[in-house]
Amino acid sequence: LMRFYAQIDGIIQVKGDTVQVNPVLQISGDVNYETGNLDLPRDVQISGDVLAGFTVVAGGNIAIGGIVENGAVVRAGGDVVAARGIVGEETRVIAQGNVEAKFIQNSSVLARGDVVVGSYIFNATVRAGGEVVVQAGGGQRGGSIVGGEVIATVGVTARRIGSADTGSTIVGLGASLSLMARQQKLQEALGAAAQRLRRLVVLLGIDEADATMAAAVAR
Repeated sequence: LMRFYAQIDGIIQVKGDTVQVNPVLQISGDVNYETGNLDLPRDVQISGDVLAGFTVVAGGNIAIGGIVENGAVVRAGGDVVAARGIVGEETRVIAQGNVEAKFIQNSSVLARGDVVVGSYIFNATVRAGGEVVVQAGGGQRGGSIVGGEVIATVGVTARRIGSADTGSTIVGLGASLSLMARQQKLQEALGAAAQRLRRLVVLLGIDEADATMAAAVAR
């Protein structure tokens, strides 16, 4: 029997043949005016909620025992777990790893890995570099994606998609998040090049027809 002893308190993480203990900040209660916004390079465990208007940023994983309220921002270098759900039109959750939540409602969630939801996704914008899985828990809505837009790279699994009582529901497969980011950067670079070309056209006094052709070539 082999035993390992840690010199610090934290969360055990096993990667291949490596066992490491990551230091963790524990918040007993809510993220609110008492704690203020959090911005740390480590794992964070929150026993309560992330209240409206507050931000939690961590270099590692973020575990939330409660709910992420409307207007909160949660950004993790690893995974995000929201045990009681994510709610609110102004709520943003971004993870370089996976996102797990009881439900996602009227929120924006972006994960480089998978998004796993215990009950339902309702009127939310969800992007996953892996797959989106909606499990059939939590009553009549369980296993459903209704309203909003859900796009994954690998696949989307749900018991029910769309409803006659709500607006359109968009579900599909898209390019990986890294490809989308590169595409966005290329588009921005092309736009900047077109602006520089137009300024040169004006500076050099090229006529309107030549300027139009030059701008078309730049696009």
